[in-house]
Amino acid sequence: MKHNLFLSLLAVSIACIMPCESASAQVKSSFTSPDLKWQQLQGHVKQLKIIGEYGYAVYNFDRQGNFISYHDSFGYPYKIKRNKKGQIVEWHQWMDETDFYNDAEYVYNNDGYIYRETTASEADEDVYVYVLNKQGWPVSASWKCEDGEMGDEEVYHHKGTVTYSYPNIDDHGNWLRCDVKSTSPYFRNYTETRKITYWE
Repeated sequence: MKHNLFLSLLAVSIACIMPCESASAQVKSSFTSPDLKWQQLQGHVKQLKIIGEYGYAVYNFDRQGNFISYHDSFGYPYKIKRNKKGQIVEWHQWMDETDFYNDAEYVYNNDGYIYRETTASEADEDVYVYVLNKQGWPVSASWKCEDGEMGDEEVYHHKGTVTYSYPNIDDHGNWLRCDVKSTSPYFRNYTETRKITYWE
């Protein structure tokens, strides 16, 4: 089963098991926007770089907090779709001249944070329903996966609970590391780190 690091983040990805009220989380600015909330960010973020074992993904924002561009280790093209509120509700990324693709769909709560995310590739689909903390970060999620393409002899169904912890938070109140774990033997635990650059 493939797990897309970036979408589960775009999800991803991806909460504080401990209360996130430490001194390190004291914020310089409470500025945010729909696009910053999409990536669990606040403050005048210029660039977000997500680093994982399979490579990196970079999201760029203008001074008003609008998402303006993306690139990653692989250079695949992408497109987004927004709803009437201006929130990004769909992400589509594909490899040129192949059937490989990654899709994500997002559902937002009343505070503008993602509480349901569906990610899909050519061979599997994952659905996450998040429990969020005050910062809009996932604390836990119910997870289910359908592994296998239509027409395959067998399609496997898995489910479980996923937990998220944030041991490193910067002085703008943004997390820099997320540890993602599940007790399900079918879920691959991982750690995601972020490097954030702010506008002067």
